[in-house]
Amino acid sequence: MYNGARRSEMATKSKAHRHQLIYNFLLKGGSYNKQDANSIRSYLENFHNISVSGRTIERDLLEMSEDYKLISEGNHPRKWFADPDVFNPNVRLDLSPKELEVIMISLESMKANSPESIRNKCSNAIASLYGSLSKDHSQQIQNFHNKFAFSSGSQGRANPIDDKVTEKVIDALNKDVCIYCFYNKDGEDKKLRFLAPIFIQFSGGTPYLYARDMEKNGSVSKTFNLTRMEGVEVKIDMPIPMDIDRSKEIEKVRYSVNGFGIGHEEYWDLKIICQGNLAQFFKEKKIHPSQKEEQISEDALEVSLKVAKSDDIPRLLVGHWTDVLEVSPREIVSKANEILGGMKKVAP
Repeated sequence: MYNGARRSEMATKSKAHRHQLIYNFLLKGGSYNKQDANSIRSYLENFHNISVSGRTIERDLLEMSEDYKLISEGNHPRKWFADPDVFNPNVRLDLSPKELEVIMISLESMKANSPESIRNKCSNAIASLYGSLSKDHSQQIQNFHNKFAFSSGSQGRANPIDDKVTEKVIDALNKDVCIYCFYNKDGEDKKLRFLAPIFIQFSGGTPYLYARDMEKNGSVSKTFNLTRMEGVEVKIDMPIPMDIDRSKEIEKVRYSVNGFGIGHEEYWDLKIICQGNLAQFFKEKKIHPSQKEEQISEDALEVSLKVAKSDDIPRLLVGHWTDVLEVSPREIVSKANEILGGMKKVAP
C-alpha cells in the first residue's frame, strides 16, 4: 500500500515538473519558438536528464493546452508554442538559495501532515519551483532536499478533503458571505449548518474553519473541521454580519492549543510544576506561544501558560499524571479527574 501510494505521488510530482519545464521551454521566443513533440522530448532528455516517449509528450501537450493555454499549428508534425499574452502566471520570486531551501522544507513538512488535496498542491508547487531553476541550481536544491525526511506527527495525517469544499469555503471567505453545508459531528447524524466563515486555521495539518453559527442568531462562534464538511453552498446574497472583526477574532488563535479552545472568551493562567517525562516534554516542545519554563530544582520544572479553556491541557496532563507535582488553577484538576473517570468507565 505504501509503495503504491509513494509511486503515485512521485508520478504526480514528475509529471507536474515535466509540464513546468515544457512550458518554460516553449515560453522562450513565443511564436518564434514552435516545437514538436520530438524536439521537446530531446530537450528534456539532453538538458534535464528526463527520458520519456514522444507519445507521453503528446499527452502532456494536450493536457497543457488547457492548463497553460498552449497554442498549436499544423498536423505533421503538430507544433506548439506559449504566448505570454494569452497565459502568463506573472509570478517572479527573488529568492536566495537559503530562502528557497526553507520554502522546500516548509512545503515538504506541510505535505507530510496535510490531507491529500493539499498534499498534491504542495507537490505541484515543489515541481514548479524546480522547473523554474537552471539544471545546476535544481540539482543543488535536490541534493539538499535528499538530506531530509518528513513524516506526520503523533496526531496523524488529516483525512481527505473534497477540493470543492475547500474552494467554496475560500470563495465565501474572499467574498465575505455565508455558506450552507452538511456537517458530520462525532456520534451525530449529518446536519445542515448555516455559517458565516471568519478564518481558516491549520493545526497539525488539519484545516479548521472558524465561523459564526447563524442558526443561533449569529451570536456563537465555533470551529468546524473541513474534513467533515460536505455539499458546501456559497450564499452570494447573504453577507456575513457587519459586527465581525476578523483581526480581533484571529487574535483568539493566540490562546488556542492545537486548534482547540478558539472562540472561548475565558482563559486559564496555568502553572504546572512537573518532573520526569512531562518536564522533558515541555523542555523539548513549545505547545503555545505563551509557554515559559523555569527549572526550580534539580528535578522539578515550572511551566506557565495562558490558554483558552478546553480539554486539551487536562488531557495532556492525564497522560503524564504521575509526573505532575502541582497544577493551578484547581479547575484543571477537576477536568483531569473527569477525563480519568471516563477512562476508567470504558476500561476493560
